[in-house]
Amino acid sequence: MEHAHPEEEKLQEMAFVYQLLQQRLDEMSQQAAMIERAFFEIKSTQDGVKSLEEIATGELLIPIGNGCYIKGHGVPGEQKVLVGITQEIMVEKTPQETDAMLEKRATELQGALNVVAQEMKRVSDQMNTIAQSVQKS
Repeated sequence: MEHAHPEEEKLQEMAFVYQLLQQRLDEMSQQAAMIERAFFEIKSTQDGVKSLEEIATGELLIPIGNGCYIKGHGVPGEQKVLVGITQEIMVEKTPQETDAMLEKRATELQGALNVVAQEMKRVSDQMNTIAQSVQKS
C-alpha cells in the first residue's frame, strides 16, 4: 500500500481548508447582503415616516405590496404609526418615536455588518496565507 508524500498530504489538507474557508466566505457574503437589504429597507421606511410629518391633509397612497396601493386621507394631528413588535402584536407610536426606533435598528444592523465584514477580512486573510503557502511549495 503506497502512501502519499508528506508534502502532497499537506497540499491536499491546505486545499481542503481553503475550500472550507471559501464556503464560509460565501455564506458571510450572503449574510452581509441580507443585512444591507434590511438596512436599506429601514432607511426607506424612515423616509416614509418622515413624510408623514409633512402631510397634514390630502390624499395618500398607502402601499400594501406588489405595486398595489390603498387611497387614504391625512388627518391633522392624527399621525400615528403602527409598529410590529412581534408577528401578531403592533403598537401605536408617533412618527418621532418610530423614527428613533428605526434609527436604533439601523445602528444595530450597521454594527452587525461591521462584525461580518471583519470576519470576512479575517477569513480572506487566511485564504491568502494558504494560497501563498501553496505557491511556495
